[in-house]
Amino acid sequence: MEMNAKEYIAFDQYQRYETVSRIINFFRKDKPEDVFKILEIGSNEHKDLKLFLPQDHILFSDIVLTEKMQNDSEFRQLDGTNLPFEDAYFDFVVATDVLEHIPKEKRQSFLSELYRVSKRSTVLCFPFDSSDIKDAESRVNTYYKTISGEDFIWLKEHIENGLPNLEEINTFLNENKILFLSFFHGDIETWERFWYCHFDTVFMPETLEYRTNIDHYYNEKIYPSDISDSCYRAFYVMSHTNIEDLDLYIKNMWGKKKTNNLLSTLFEAHRQAHVLSQSRIIQLELHNKEVHIQNIEAERKSAEEKWNTQLLQLEEEQRSKEDQWKNRFAQLAAEQKSKEDQWNQRFASQETQISELSKRAESLETEKNTAETQIENEKKHCEILGQEIREKELAWKQTVETLKRLEKESKEEVYSLQNRILELEKDLQKENSEKKEMKAVLEDHDRQLAQYQLHYHAAINQRSELAQQLAQTQAMYATISNAACWKITKPIRLVLDATKSLLKRNQYTYLFCKGLKSLKQNGFSYTWKKVQDRRHHRQNFLAAKPLYSQEELQRQKTEKFPKEIKFSIVVPLYNTPENFLHEMIQSVLDQTYQNWELCMADGSDEKHAYVKKVCQQYARKDRRILYKKLEENLGISGNTNACIEMTSGDYIGLFDHDDLLHPAALYEVMHAICDKNADFIYTDELTFSNKIENVITAHFKPDFAIDNLRANNYICHFSVLSKELLKKSGLFRSEYDGSQDHDFILRLTENAERIVHIPKILYYWRSHPNSVAEDINSKAYAINAGKKAVKDHLYRCGMNADVQSSVAFPTIYQIKYALKGRPLISIIIPNKNHYEDLSRCIESILNFTTYPNYEIVVVDNGSDNEKIVEYYNKIKKCSNIKIIEWNHPFNFSAINNFAVSYANGEYLVFLNNDTQIITKDWLEEMLMYAQRADVGAVGAKLYYADNTIQHAGIVLGLGAHRTAGHIFYRTPKENVGYMGRLYYAQNLSAVTAACMMVSKKVWNEIDGFDESFEVAFNDVDLCMRIRKAGYLIVWTPYAELYHYESKSRGPEDTPEKKKRFEGEVRHFQQRWAKELAAGDPYYNPNFSLDREDFSLK
Repeated sequence: MEMNAKEYIAFDQYQRYETVSRIINFFRKDKPEDVFKILEIGSNEHKDLKLFLPQDHILFSDIVLTEKMQNDSEFRQLDGTNLPFEDAYFDFVVATDVLEHIPKEKRQSFLSELYRVSKRSTVLCFPFDSSDIKDAESRVNTYYKTISGEDFIWLKEHIENGLPNLEEINTFLNENKILFLSFFHGDIETWERFWYCHFDTVFMPETLEYRTNIDHYYNEKIYPSDISDSCYRAFYVMSHTNIEDLDLYIKNMWGKKKTNNLLSTLFEAHRQAHVLSQSRIIQLELHNKEVHIQNIEAERKSAEEKWNTQLLQLEEEQRSKEDQWKNRFAQLAAEQKSKEDQWNQRFASQETQISELSKRAESLETEKNTAETQIENEKKHCEILGQEIREKELAWKQTVETLKRLEKESKEEVYSLQNRILELEKDLQKENSEKKEMKAVLEDHDRQLAQYQLHYHAAINQRSELAQQLAQTQAMYATISNAACWKITKPIRLVLDATKSLLKRNQYTYLFCKGLKSLKQNGFSYTWKKVQDRRHHRQNFLAAKPLYSQEELQRQKTEKFPKEIKFSIVVPLYNTPENFLHEMIQSVLDQTYQNWELCMADGSDEKHAYVKKVCQQYARKDRRILYKKLEENLGISGNTNACIEMTSGDYIGLFDHDDLLHPAALYEVMHAICDKNADFIYTDELTFSNKIENVITAHFKPDFAIDNLRANNYICHFSVLSKELLKKSGLFRSEYDGSQDHDFILRLTENAERIVHIPKILYYWRSHPNSVAEDINSKAYAINAGKKAVKDHLYRCGMNADVQSSVAFPTIYQIKYALKGRPLISIIIPNKNHYEDLSRCIESILNFTTYPNYEIVVVDNGSDNEKIVEYYNKIKKCSNIKIIEWNHPFNFSAINNFAVSYANGEYLVFLNNDTQIITKDWLEEMLMYAQRADVGAVGAKLYYADNTIQHAGIVLGLGAHRTAGHIFYRTPKENVGYMGRLYYAQNLSAVTAACMMVSKKVWNEIDGFDESFEVAFNDVDLCMRIRKAGYLIVWTPYAELYHYESKSRGPEDTPEKKKRFEGEVRHFQQRWAKELAAGDPYYNPNFSLDREDFSLK
């Protein structure tokens, strides 16, 4: 029964979920292995949908969660009318029998919201508004109320909310242009009889077996044909794609309506069991009542005898009491006669007393009059006192109101003080937390200080040696300089210095001198390769330089766009060389898209008055050119802001006064706006000297990559932004002059909704002696401003970090994020036999790693070597090392998935056994990225034993199989890489699992490695699924290791291994076909996929 659990669930659950699963499985008929991301609204505790769709990732939800649901990580409390997810976040959204429980006024927003977060389709089912259904529900509810005494809760909600009206739903979907199809299932009569059966079972558990068999029979035999002219449930599929094929599939899904004699027999059997049980209960109750009546009759007879006895006793007592009262009345009569005689005697003596009392009464009357006068006086006095009391009472009430007001103000003040105390407590907690972090930082600093002290003493000793060498050298220099030969050759040296200076001024002689220097330092082979690469790069670039022919450029001028966009090109001017100024303005006039304005604010000094003259000449000829002479030079930021104040366009383009635009620059940007609704656009660019043909370097950029941007301003030129984005982000800031563009772009990307990169060279950046492009080292203020811009950006993003210049280039930054505590890291190392590799790896971890809180999990895959067994026994004694066994054929994915179940760490490091640690803070370097909420995996920089690069990131589509390949493969360790990429942390599509860190949270979310990738592509597939889940992949060059690649398994050279590899290639290409076709977003499409060195196509 367990294998077919879904066939034994209640009939209505099966009816709903089997239909939903058939619809969803239709979408993967061509790719059965596809895994869908599904949201179910209104789930039950049993998560029945998982029985029908076991391979998919399902998030279960309800608006109210039971305790069991709250403790289940697959459940989430959600309101279906307001879902906290991005558009198209789930492949499918499912809501079965939920819509009828939503209030009428919220049903349309419920449908809209479910459709919004679905990527493929939303599937719903529900009972609908019809007289047959309402009558059936009324009868079922009445039956339940008869046997339970109360309404059935769900049917009661149907009555209160009203069932959904199909006509209203269809109208709403059509008006909102939502593709949908609908159909009906579940005969009403069958539904009604089933619920009678279920209710009987609730109150008669002994009939459960009958009901279970009926459910099973329905699910297996009746469901496929349970359709009629009068169905209970409507199914709707709201789709984002064509639904014609699905409609045909559903129409052919049902069989013909069958007579269900066996089902009727089962119902009758259940009813007979119910009646028999009820009969037995009634008989038992009758017997109990007869016994009860007999007991009552016996009690009645006993009570009657008792009352008769008591009645005789009472009659006897009554006769005795009557005799006693007769004697007492006689005595009372005699006593009354005696009393009357005594009173007659007393009245005679009292007449005298009455006369005396009359006189006394007259005296009392006089006293009464006097007292009345006094009372009248007292009344007046009381009235006066009453008035005073009323006045005092009024004053008292006012005092009370004042006190109440003061009490209220006091309470408010107390409440305010309590809030302030809470804030102070939070600040105190934060301060304590910061103190703890600072303590940890200080401990790290202490460890580093100890290392520095060690190196310092070594440096002192080295300094002494160098001082001695310097003294010897100075003595030798004094001897030589005083020698006659040295003095005689002085003119020759002066001539050589002058010649060297002249040679450097000429581009070709300068390159010749550089070649001689390279020959001396690196030898002929290296120098010849560099010359060939540069020649090949330049020839390829110049050959491909014309993006459009003249005919195409002419056609662009007449092209119509769906939007009317005006561009404001802003150019701050300052002492611009006249020829540069003419060339810059002409490049704007040559634009094929002509709805633009050129806004120039001039801060030039009096010696460069020609700038104003030239600009005014152009402005008179073309009204689109705007010029403003500033009263003073406001600096690069101030001058740019002055330009922005002149703008009236929808988008703003940033343009330097000595640079050039490609004629199609605005045309290409316009396409990005119209086609992709971009609010921030940037292009590739080229740096040149004097003439465009004198190419210094072509900068082909990746698509938007936040970690690249933080490490250096790779976006730079040509940047275009919407006016709305400018309002959100603010103007240029003068405190960042020198790196004002970097600060500005960081703020723009924080607020941009759609960033688009155009992979074409549309901007020409001129390098000359006064430009930052020529030599950044000559402008230290620019370097410091860049560090400040990045640090402030990170602070705005809620991150604390230190920013320093890298050794490669001053404006390529190394960022050190502050660690959040010291979480446990589990280092997982698969191994079989390889004692030398594993021992070297583990010893390097133990001896070099500075991070204190880690464990090592070694997964043994069937070792049979005595030496490795001895080593296992040795290292098992370490408290932070454990050995587990995987006794199955080698499968890298399965081995690591198995190991994770034994890992206690909050973060996981997958490490090959043939690696060796180089940098001591390798774990800290990877952890600081893995702790970020937006990062899913972090990779390291790996070298071969000969100090050439084995891994510096993976590019999608690179290599002969067009699957994925390593960039910078076999590049020397010291190489800075294309545009310095080997010296800064960056975003990539994938990194190798030879050394990869993933948080346990992300790992669980994406269900680990896919075990169908036994050897190859498992790490790339993992990274692709991590990215698909919305996380970034980060590669850092500052976590360095040696990697003696695949020594454990050897080369892929046997027929079996080749066949397995080819199968994994096909599997990867099929799964990620869409992504492979689109190209790697972090690898410019102008680069070749045949070479790893960023060569052009």
